[in-house]
Amino acid sequence: MQANKRLIKLSKLKLLKDKNQECELFKKYIKEKASSGHQLNILEAGYGRFWPLDMSGI
Repeated sequence: MQANKRLIKLSKLKLLKDKNQECELFKKYIKEKASSGHQLNILEAGYGRFWPLDMSGI
């Protein structure tokens, strides 16, 4: 009996250079979801009053 072979092509991972690039990636993703009408549920995880993402316009 021959095992089923499945090939999965994965996209290349992009390494982030710094915290600013990470924040920009998160902002882009959140804004895309918000603009398409998706409900956003954001869990605050210990940042307190500091939130590194500029969420103005959402």
